Amino acid sequence: MATGTGGPPDPIKGYDLLERACRAEQWQACANVAVMARDGLAHDADRAAARDYFGMACDGGIANACNDLGIMWMQLSDRSGDERWRDPALLVFIASCDGGDGAGCSNAARQLREGRGVPTDLVRAHDLAVRGCEANSARACLLASDMRGAGEGVEGDAETARALRQKACDLGQSSACAGVDASARQD
Repeated sequence: MATGTGGPPDPIKGYDLLERACRAEQWQACANVAVMARDGLAHDADRAAARDYFGMACDGGIANACNDLGIMWMQLSDRSGDERWRDPALLVFIASCDGGDGAGCSNAARQLREGRGVPTDLVRAHDLAVRGCEANSARACLLASDMRGAGEGVEGDAETARALRQKACDLGQSSACAGVDASARQD
């Protein structure tokens, strides 16, 4: 209904139906209505409502909703300068990662590597980046490669770093491909 699959689109009615399904604990519906609220696809954009719906979906086990919520918490911190949203962001990024979402692993790893509102933890950051790479996140593979190559949180290993970079390239991270080519020429 919201997107017009099988008929003419009616985003407002679709939004209302998704809200009802969300209240009936259909967690994917909560994630879908969150996207609509965040992006203003039926009504004016409502970030607070989007965060609430993403939170319900995340609590219901929708891994990518946890990642989306974490991104919204980080954006809120960036816009407001209020660092208190960084801890909850890390928690939902980790929940996303635990649910198999490679993007959540990548975001958690980056936050821990950079110490963005949380203590820096390079060992845990590398572990999360590797988990994200295993879940086919090109960004996580590139992060794991950079950390492995530099010996951040793990023993440096050029061959493993190259393999991780190659996987990032294979997954479509074009900036990783140049690095693979350059490291091959150095051999």
